[in-house]
Amino acid sequence: DVSRVVVDEVRPTGVAFKDRTTPATRVRYFRRDSAASALGVEEAQRIRELSAPLLHLSGITSALSTSCRDFVRSLLEDRPRGSTISFDVNWRPVLWSGLE
Repeated sequence: DVSRVVVDEVRPTGVAFKDRTTPATRVRYFRRDSAASALGVEEAQRIRELSAPLLHLSGITSALSTSCRDFVRSLLEDRPRGSTISFDVNWRPVLWSGLE
């Protein structure tokens, strides 16, 4: 069901490509200034309203922007009613450079 998907008319959808043509796998990410990087507390409120039984969050989302960090923090501090939260830290120090 994608009836509640919101399309950002300005920002592109982020994407990642995994290159397995060499012995060392390389991943190329194109997520800077993506639609997801603009998530914020307003979107967190929309998620609360869904009352999903399971909500999975990632530390990578937190590192995309300060508004994304607020998005994740908001959901962790004010969990959607009846939801279980799964949180994958997925620590990537390089993503945190430049964020305060």
